[in-house]
Amino acid sequence: MKALTLANFVTLSRLLLLAPVIYFLTTDERVLSIIFLALVLFGALIDGAIARSRGEVSELGKILDPLVDKLVFVSLFIALALMGELPVLALLLLLLFQVGIVIGALHQILTDRAIQGARPMGKIASLAISAGLITVVMELELSHWVLYGGIMLVYVAGLDYLINWIRILRERPQAKARSSRAQMPSEESP
Repeated sequence: MKALTLANFVTLSRLLLLAPVIYFLTTDERVLSIIFLALVLFGALIDGAIARSRGEVSELGKILDPLVDKLVFVSLFIALALMGELPVLALLLLLLFQVGIVIGALHQILTDRAIQGARPMGKIASLAISAGLITVVMELELSHWVLYGGIMLVYVAGLDYLINWIRILRERPQAKARSSRAQMPSEESP
């Protein structure tokens, strides 16, 4: 299967569209910034759906999609914090989590040679962070509350991811033991 699938192309396009979002933010052209931000965030919703519907779920996509999500969120948080529109605490909370999750994912890839797929709680957290970013860019009254709620859900998603990884690690020895017993010849065999 080709490495650059349609879904991976959409994912990479999201990264390219990030530049106009930040440019229009810094030049205070909010409407254009919101339009490009909507494209970036909408792409996050459809790239996985495209991959699944076309049977093009790839190892590259499993790495690329969450990596682009992290780059988008961190870049926007940094830009908004530098512009004074986002509390530095929100940026630090997001950065702390992102560093932790990247280290955990790298450890999992290097030790297990496997990539854990997206979890439902992670998708919910990404939607909440996206909603928070949109409300900040739109300068809505409750934007910081929405954003902090999204950050809280990101930590809950990280805990869910960790619990699932521990569950997977615990099930491996049991699966190996079952496999070994199934391969052993029975006593009645000649």
